Amino acid sequence: MSKNIGFFSIFILGFITYYFFDLFYFKNIQQFFKEIFHSKAIAHVMAYTITLIPLVITSKILSPTKSISSLFSLDKSIIKGFTLAFLGTSPMLIGYGIHFKISTAINIESLFINTISSAFFEEIIFRAFLIGTLYRFTRLGFLSSILLGSLLFAQVHLYQSQNSMELIEIFAITFLGSAFFCLDLY
Repeated sequence: MSKNIGFFSIFILGFITYYFFDLFYFKNIQQFFKEIFHSKAIAHVMAYTITLIPLVITSKILSPTKSISSLFSLDKSIIKGFTLAFLGTSPMLIGYGIHFKISTAINIESLFINTISSAFFEEIIFRAFLIGTLYRFTRLGFLSSILLGSLLFAQVHLYQSQNSMELIEIFAITFLGSAFFCLDLY
């Protein structure tokens, strides 16, 4: 019992540290690197990389013998990951194509940030660290780990809503999407 309390204490403290570090410093770190590299995309990757440090430290404390790539599932098949991502996001892409006018002006940096960088780091944070750690190292089980992690993932995306209906839609889409992308963990 004491071991479980210690594990959850470290896990929760690590995630909370990451969350507040990201909340309060991400934009400042991003701005700092944007001034150095004159690239929003590089600055975005650097800010995410630095704000992930609390999760890396927490993971190594919880499982000191495993490699970082193993702890964050970076040693898995890239083809399998991209296939799952393509299958999971295709309905959204088709829906956007039907309901919205396709822009002819493409900003490569924005495209990179919104389609690759943000998605990659969200997978690291929520699927690999949060849900993956709960599933692999606790007795919560697969379904409970997914439900808990997906609820949190959906909650952090609610800022994107403008009204009650959008709030419900964003919650449903992000919750279900998060659960879908956990299929790779099992």
